[in-house]
Formats: sequence, C-alpha cells, structure tokens
Amino acid sequence: VSLGRIINRAKRFRNCVVFVDEVEKIMELGRFDEEGPIFAALDTAIEGVDDKEIEAIVIFAINEKGRVGEALKDRFNIIEFGLPSYKERYSFLNKKINKHKILRQKINGKEIARLTDGFSFRDLERIWNDAAFYFLEKRDTVTTDIFKNFIMRLKEAKNYRAYDPMFG
Repeated sequence: VSLGRIINRAKRFRNCVVFVDEVEKIMELGRFDEEGPIFAALDTAIEGVDDKEIEAIVIFAINEKGRVGEALKDRFNIIEFGLPSYKERYSFLNKKINKHKILRQKINGKEIARLTDGFSFRDLERIWNDAAFYFLEKRDTVTTDIFKNFIMRLKEAKNYRAYDPMFG
C-alpha cells in the first residue's frame, strides 16, 4: 500500500475514518521532514492536483515521533499516548495473573510492574506470552524470576534495537 493510495481513498470516501498504523513502514525507513521526498509526496497527495479535498478523517499512528520533521508536525494534530504508569501496568498484569490459575502460583505482579517501567502494554503482552510459551514448552512453574529473565532480554533488545520491529 502506498501513501498516495491511502490519501486517494480518503478523498474518495466521505464520512469515514482512515487509520494507518505504523505509518513509518509505509513511508520508508528514513526521517520524514520538509527536505525529503516523503514530505513532498505527502504534500502532493494531500493537496493534490485534482482539486478534490479530503472529506475523511485520516489518522496516522507513528511509533517514533523523532522521525517526523517540524513541517510535517505542523500539518497534523499531534496526540501523544504515554506509556502506562506503575498502577496501570500492575492492573494489566494482575488481570493476566488472575485469569490464568496455572501461572499465578509464583508470580509477584507488583515486582514485575515495578521492573517494567518504560514498557508499553505491547511489551507487557510480549513478556506474558514468553512466559506462557515457557510454561507450555517446559511444563515448569513460571516464577517472578522467569519473568525477570524475559524483562531483561526485552530491555537488552530494545537498547540495541535488535528486536523485531513488527512486535515491539
């Protein structure tokens, strides 16, 4: 899917919402600013040469705000969604722990929530899934220490950007 096709759809359909998640993947891997070809393509697609205005709501979700230049930011309303607080992380993890009786025996949700400062809900889900797969493969008790291992691995991967960008 190209940026032009997305904008053309937004021009064609009225009273709809076009949501594009991880738009940086569509817009290549470079930085999008007023100097680059991406900005020019977006500007042309939005303004167009066909005098047809966009009558839809277009939402671009981007994970790395630093990759967007100021000129592009000026063209859009920016809404930031922060990372979950300790209380939100604890609540999220506690629901998971209580839902899965087999896994809840030796897991300290408060400690895991404390150790995951700076993590997104997606990160927490990834850690939870790692623990679930560990349980299925090893048929062993999942403990807080097992979670700590997964947390450290994810922190290292995030520091080195070695993790799969599709999942985190």
